Amino acid sequence: MRKAVLVYTRKSLNYIVDELKTLCKAAGINIECTVVIKEPKRLSEEKIKEIKKCIEEKYLDTVVIEPELPPSTILRVEKETGKEVIDRTHVILMVFEKNAGSAEAKLQIQMARLRHVLPILRERVNLAKRGEMPGFMAGGLIATEKYYRHAQRMIKSLQKRLAEISNRRALLRNQRKNLNIPVLSVVGFANAGKTTFFNTATGLSKETGPVPFTTLNPKAYRVKLGADRELILIDTVGFVFNAPPEIIEAFKSTLEEISDSDGIIMVIDASEQIDYIHLKLKEAEKILNRLNSSHKPTLIFFNKMDLVTNENHLSSLRELCSNRDKFMISISECEFGSAFSIEDVEKALNKIINKLTLPE
Repeated sequence: MRKAVLVYTRKSLNYIVDELKTLCKAAGINIECTVVIKEPKRLSEEKIKEIKKCIEEKYLDTVVIEPELPPSTILRVEKETGKEVIDRTHVILMVFEKNAGSAEAKLQIQMARLRHVLPILRERVNLAKRGEMPGFMAGGLIATEKYYRHAQRMIKSLQKRLAEISNRRALLRNQRKNLNIPVLSVVGFANAGKTTFFNTATGLSKETGPVPFTTLNPKAYRVKLGADRELILIDTVGFVFNAPPEIIEAFKSTLEEISDSDGIIMVIDASEQIDYIHLKLKEAEKILNRLNSSHKPTLIFFNKMDLVTNENHLSSLRELCSNRDKFMISISECEFGSAFSIEDVEKALNKIINKLTLPE
C-alpha cells in the first residue's frame, strides 16, 4: 500500500476531493496528509517545503496532485521531493488497470496512459536539454527522447487496434438494430448500483461492490419483459467528474454503445445529499452531450430508496424529478426503488420503453 500526500487548491470542490480520496483508496494509495495551495496552476516554494515536510514526517513515497498542473510544475515537485508525483488522471487509470480483465480494456488503459504522459515526457526532454533535470529513469537526454518517440509510435499502433475493435462493435450494434427491439444503456457514477440493476434485470452475476469502475467493458444481454416484450440491456463504464479527454478518447469504442442505444437508464444513489445528486446530473449532462446522447429518452432510477428515511430528503428528490425540464438531458421519467428488486427494475424498464419511438 502506497502512502501519499494529497495536494489540492482552496477552490477545489469538496466532491472532487472526496471522489479523488475514494479513487486513491481503490488504487491502493493511503492519503496520510494534505496540503492546500492557493493557485491552481502553480506551487510556491513555501508549499513545496510543506509537501517535503509531510513526506519526511510520515515517511511517504508518493505525491498526489488534484488540480491540473503544467508538466513543468509536476517535474519540479518530483525533482524537489525525490518522490513519484501522480495526478488525478493517473489515479483513475490505476483503478482502471486493477479492474481490467479483457484485452480491450488493457489496450484502452495503455492508450490513455501514453496520451497522458506525452506532455510530461516532452517537458522532460526540454528540461534535460537545458541541463535542469536528468532524463527518463535517470538515463539522460537520449533515453528520454527515445522513450518519447516510442510512446508516439505506440499510440498510433494502439489507435489502429482500437479502431478495429470499434468497427467490430459497430457490426454487432447493426446486428442488434436488425432485431428491431429496444436497446437501453445503463449509466451512472461509481457505486450507484448500475451493475446491480443490470444483474437483477438479466439474472446474471456480474461483479459488484464498493470498488469503483468494476465495469470497464460493456456487456449486452437480451431481456424478456413479460410475454410480449423484449429489450437489449447494456451495462457501461461508470461516469467520473471532469472526465479527462484522454480517458474519453481511449474508451471511445466502449462509450459508443451509449451513443447508439435507443434510450438511457441513469442509476442515481438516492441516499446521497441532494446537492451532490444535482451536481451528478449536471455532470452527466456534460458527458452525454459529449457523446451526442443528451437528446435520448432517459429514465432516472433513484436507487437505494431503503436508505432514504428523511421525509424532507424524499420531497427534495420528488421536486428534483418534477423539475427535470431544467436539465439538458431528455429526462422522460423517474422511478424510485431498489436495484435488487425485480419488480422495481421491471417497472423502470417498462416506463422507459413506453417513451421510445423505434424505427419501423
